[in-house]
Amino acid sequence: MTDKFAEEMYLQGDEEYPDTTRAWLMCICSFVCMAMSMGVNNSFVVYQVVYSTKVFPKEDPYYISWIGAIALGFTLLSGIFAARLTNILGFRTVVWAGALFSFMSLIVSSSVTSVSGLILSQGALLGLSSGLIYSSAISVTSIWFEKNRGVAIGVVISGSGVGGIFFSWIVNVISTKHDYILAQKVTGFIILIVVCIAAIPLRSRIELKKEPMLFRISVFKNPIFLVTMIGGFIGYLGYAMPLFYLPTSTVSFGTPKDQSVSIATIINVGTIIGGLMLGQLADSLGPMNILAYSTLMLGVLVTLFWMFYKQVAGMISIAFLYGFFSSGFISVSFSVLGRYFEANKIHIINGMYLFFMSISALVSNGIFGKLSGNSTDKKDFFETVLFSVIVYFTASLVLIGGVFVIRKKLSDKTWIH
Repeated sequence: MTDKFAEEMYLQGDEEYPDTTRAWLMCICSFVCMAMSMGVNNSFVVYQVVYSTKVFPKEDPYYISWIGAIALGFTLLSGIFAARLTNILGFRTVVWAGALFSFMSLIVSSSVTSVSGLILSQGALLGLSSGLIYSSAISVTSIWFEKNRGVAIGVVISGSGVGGIFFSWIVNVISTKHDYILAQKVTGFIILIVVCIAAIPLRSRIELKKEPMLFRISVFKNPIFLVTMIGGFIGYLGYAMPLFYLPTSTVSFGTPKDQSVSIATIINVGTIIGGLMLGQLADSLGPMNILAYSTLMLGVLVTLFWMFYKQVAGMISIAFLYGFFSSGFISVSFSVLGRYFEANKIHIINGMYLFFMSISALVSNGIFGKLSGNSTDKKDFFETVLFSVIVYFTASLVLIGGVFVIRKKLSDKTWIH
C-alpha cells in the first residue's frame, strides 16, 4: 500500500492509524483466539493415539485420521463463510459464534460412540466452528497492521503452537486419568470461556468492503493472488504428511506411543518460534521471498524425513524444523495478501484463499491414504514422502515465480518486496 493511499485513507473520519497500541491489543487478543481454535486441532494427535489404542483398537488408524483431516479442511473452508458473516455481524460476533459452536461440537462429540460420528462432530462441525475464529483472527490482525504486519500475523499464528501444546497436555492428562469424553467437555468449556473474553476488543480499523458474493471474481485477474493461491494449494497437498507420519513413524519402530505426544509438542514449539522469526523477516525482506524460502525448506525437510525416519533423534530435529518453516508457509501467505490488497477487502481475499487451501487439505489425506495403503502403521513411507517432496518443491518454484511477478510490477525493481 503506498504512503499516498494511506494518507488519503486516514483522512476519512472513522478510520484509525495502523501499528498502534490498539493494534497490538488486537494482535494479543487474536493470538489467544488462535490458540483456542487451532490449538484443539493441533492436539488431535493425542486423540489419534487414544482412539487407536483404547477406544477403537479394531479400527484402521488411517480411518481414524480422517477426524483430524476433516477438522483441518473444514477449518480452512469456514474462512469464506466467515468473510461473508463479518460483513453483516462484525469480527467480534463472528468469533463469539465460532466459540459457541465449537463448544457445542465438542459436547456432541463426547456422546458419540463411533468413528463416523466423530468425523462428523469432532471433524466437520468443530472444523467449521473453529474456522470462524481462525480466519477472523488473521483478518482483523492484517487490517490493523501495515509496517509490522508480518510479525503481527506471525505472533497470531504462533498461538496455534501454544494452543497445541496446552491442549495436548490437557487431553493427555485427562484421558489418562479419566477418559477422552471428559477431555472433550473440559476443552469445550475452556474454548467457550476464553474466546468469548478475548474477542471483546475485536473490531475492524476501517469500514469493510461489502461483498454480496462469496467469491470476488475480479481477484482471479490479479497475478499476485493467483501465484499465492496456486503455490499454497500445491503446498498444502504435502502439508499434512509429516503431521500424521512423524509421530506414527516413531511408534512403528518401537518407541513408546507416548512419544508421539512429545513429537507433536516439538512441532508446536517450532511453530511458535517460526511464526515470530519468519514474520519479522517477512517485514524486512519481503513476504513473498520468505514464503517461497519456507516452502522450499519444507521440501528439504520432508526429504530428510525419508532419510532419517528410523532415528528418533533425527525425527525430533526434523519435527522442530518442520513446525518452524510450516509456520512461515502458513502465516506469511497472509502477509503477502495483506501487503498487496486493500485493507477493507482483506477478509474477503483471505476467505477465498482459505477456501482453496481447504480443498487441498482434504484431497491430500485421501492421496496419502492411497499411497500408504490406507495404513498409518506402514514402515516404508517412500511413496508418500516422494509425493510430499514433489509438491513442496513444485510449490516453491511457483512462489519463486511470484517473486519475479511482484518485482515486475514494482517501479523500483527491488528484490526485497
